[in-house]
Parts: sequence; structure tokens; C-alpha cells
Amino acid sequence: MLLLEMISKLSYKYTGAQFLLNVNRVVQIQKKHLHRFIFHLSFTITSFCFSSIN
Repeated sequence: MLLLEMISKLSYKYTGAQFLLNVNRVVQIQKKHLHRFIFHLSFTITSFCFSSIN
């Protein structure tokens, strides 16, 4: 059980890094929509964190 949790946390960190790289690439392309994008992104991350806690 503990090993499974560690693996899932590591994969979260890895996919998180990949995700941030992709986000950075998108941001470089579309600076116009940056504020709306950040708002949606933070909202999505917040709701995802809440759903993973429950």
C-alpha cells in the first residue's frame, strides 16, 4: 500500500513536470489568453486537489 502511494506520488510529480513544460510551451505561443488560461488552470488544479483529498 505504501509502495503504491509512493509510486503514484512519483508519477504525479513526473506528469506534473511534463504538464508544466507543455503549459510553458502553450504560454509562449499564446500570450494574449494568458490571464484567462491561468485562471482556468488554477481553478482546475484546485478542484482536482479537492477531489483527490475526498
